[in-house]
Amino acid sequence: MIKKFTTINNLAVFKNFSWDSSVKDSAGNVLDFKPINILYGRNYSGKTTLSRIVRALETGSISDKYNNPEFDVAFDDGSSINQTQLNKCPQEIRVFNEDFVRDNLSFLLDTNHDGEIKSFAVLGEDNAKLQSEIDVLKKELGSNEEGNESGLYKDRILKIGDFQKAKSAYEKATRDLNNKLSGKASGDRSIAIKYKPELYGDQNYNISKLQNDIEVISHEYSPLGDKKKEELQLMLKESVKNTISPIVEIKFNILEITEKVKELVEKKIGDTQKIEELVRDAELNRWVKEGRKYHKEKSLNVCSFCGNIIPSERWALLDKHFDEESEKLDACLDKLLDQLAEYEKTLKIGLGINKTAFYLKFQSDLISIENEYVNNIKVKALDAISSLKRQIEYRKNNLFVSGVYEEVNDFTIELSKLYEKYHQIEKESNAYSGQLSLEQIEAKKQLRLFEIYCFVQEIKYFDELKNIDSLKTIYDSKEEEKNKVETEINEKERIIKEKYSLMNDEEKGAKKVDEYLKDFFGHNYLSLSAKEEKDGTEKHYRFEITRNGEIAYNLSEGECSLIAFCYFIAKLEDVATHDKKPIIWIDDPISSLDSNHVFFIYSLIVTKIADTDSFNQLFVSTHNLNFLGYLKRMNGKYLKGDKDKKKQYFCVNRCFDESCISIMPNYLKEHITEFNFLFKELYLCSKIEVVDNTNFQSFYNFGNNARKFLEIFLFYKYPDETEERVKMEKFFGKDKVPVIFSERINNEYSHLKENVSRGFSTIDVPEMKKVAELIIDSIKKNDEEQYNALLHSIGITV
Repeated sequence: MIKKFTTINNLAVFKNFSWDSSVKDSAGNVLDFKPINILYGRNYSGKTTLSRIVRALETGSISDKYNNPEFDVAFDDGSSINQTQLNKCPQEIRVFNEDFVRDNLSFLLDTNHDGEIKSFAVLGEDNAKLQSEIDVLKKELGSNEEGNESGLYKDRILKIGDFQKAKSAYEKATRDLNNKLSGKASGDRSIAIKYKPELYGDQNYNISKLQNDIEVISHEYSPLGDKKKEELQLMLKESVKNTISPIVEIKFNILEITEKVKELVEKKIGDTQKIEELVRDAELNRWVKEGRKYHKEKSLNVCSFCGNIIPSERWALLDKHFDEESEKLDACLDKLLDQLAEYEKTLKIGLGINKTAFYLKFQSDLISIENEYVNNIKVKALDAISSLKRQIEYRKNNLFVSGVYEEVNDFTIELSKLYEKYHQIEKESNAYSGQLSLEQIEAKKQLRLFEIYCFVQEIKYFDELKNIDSLKTIYDSKEEEKNKVETEINEKERIIKEKYSLMNDEEKGAKKVDEYLKDFFGHNYLSLSAKEEKDGTEKHYRFEITRNGEIAYNLSEGECSLIAFCYFIAKLEDVATHDKKPIIWIDDPISSLDSNHVFFIYSLIVTKIADTDSFNQLFVSTHNLNFLGYLKRMNGKYLKGDKDKKKQYFCVNRCFDESCISIMPNYLKEHITEFNFLFKELYLCSKIEVVDNTNFQSFYNFGNNARKFLEIFLFYKYPDETEERVKMEKFFGKDKVPVIFSERINNEYSHLKENVSRGFSTIDVPEMKKVAELIIDSIKKNDEEQYNALLHSIGITV
């Protein structure tokens, strides 16, 4: 059965219609179609559009006049069909609407009378052999009655069950995996890649992109180590840096220094007029040198050590010993020591590299340079300086004795190369500013792939794929078994159809239509007959409408409607439909018919469809409230279970240029006429003890309701020209108080023109309740049988 029109878009007055948003009961529950469905809607509300959707499922095509129509029809077996799958509908469907008339009875619509009425065949007679063969095939097929299937039909049910089970398992596994992938891609804000663009780089990330990335990591992917991952994450925090300021390089002319040290260490000083004792004792020589300097600076002639006067001869001897040459040598050595001390201080400070000015990409290279300097070059440089200082100190302590210079390692070449490395890194870092954004894009990609790699490992993605493949194999196998039995059933049904076609009787089809015209509508002067025609050896029939034996032209709209509908009902018994239970959709079949014919149409629907076992699902739409009243009585004789649960009511409503479907409101569904509705309102007013927000409207509308009810009731009770007041006196009795009381309530509360001030005050509820009780009690007193029937009509058990 059809479950619902899930969506309808770009189809006449239906635009962006969603069933689940519109077709709900008062509790918000979505309701579906049932075996019998009544649809009410005014003209141009969209009823015919709905019938055209269903007819498209029957014929396999929809009018090309619609611009990009979209719809999705859901069935109760879980399947669905949209506008691209019309030829895949498995259900037998028969639709009566104006398109059916146009396709089959163009004679009725063609004012030039060039149209035709297509013939159809029903089962013929004297075909015992063919019927016997058909019976054998039907026995093999078995029963297709729901719940009592047998034969191939039962086998199909079992195969479909196995198939559905396998399909469900496969789809669940696929859905579960897709949910995990969807959650990781864009669904779960706490873990989804989409919501971390600062880390993974794609604000529009989705499941399709995730699957592409999974494909990447499934081929020779090397996951990131913790260190590399941390480096990439730190890189993403970087911004473009300023150009790196030059560093002050350590300038050390080793060749010049060593030559100077060598010169001074090996320099010879003349030994004439030297004090032999001081020459031999370097410590003593140093002591005397410092003492001489001390006493000269103080201008002392008395020895501060021994207290003796220093004679001028001694001073002259000391001046000759510490002459200008030795003083100059000593000063040069001191200068060298100071210079080496500065170099030593500079070397200890280091290269002066500001690593924060560099991008993280180059930090490891800078650290390598610093390590090379500290662990190699600096050690060699300080060793060389230490050696030079030691040699200078020794010569200072042995000023008058030339020494032998010891060579030191030349570390400046390595230092120069180290600076070259540094300057190359400096150059690359400055140039890297233009590449940073590209590098960060690549870093985000690597981090994303690593995140996906970890995710894939966590959910055991490839194991799940293997499981899904295994379930798909089972699913395909069960589908093949199902298709095999369905093919066998379809083939046998096809053969049965062919055999029935050999048993057809087109003349009998025309007689069926004629029978309905006469038996149901009494049209003895209108007939449909089959005229035999031959085309070579081929024999076929055409249908003609005749009036009093002549071809009937200029049919009225009502006659066209009657013939068309009788033709449709008769065609439900044609060869193509025989022995099937189709879904039947009847669209507004009472156009241009009088009230008697409306009832006959209803009778034909009930006797030939609703009360037979020949349909699977029935839809009837109408714009006519009288016809709707009849349709409310239709239950379906062969439907099992609670009749009310087998029938559903809908409204097709149009607002400006857009339509929707909704559940029929109770006031339209439950009450056969307005008279019944008005009685219900009066009865409720008579029984309400406490007025609240849920029932106040019954009192607010009481004046109009009571006036209209009494007008209808009293007209049918006293159908003459008696004045209304006299009728009320007869109805309420001789006591005139109820009459006057009722007249006041009915007039004052249903009209404000002559009593405007009443409109500015609240409703006087007790008076209305009193009048309601008077009316209800009077009906019961006058005709209790009618009173009980009225109660029954509004759902109250007597």
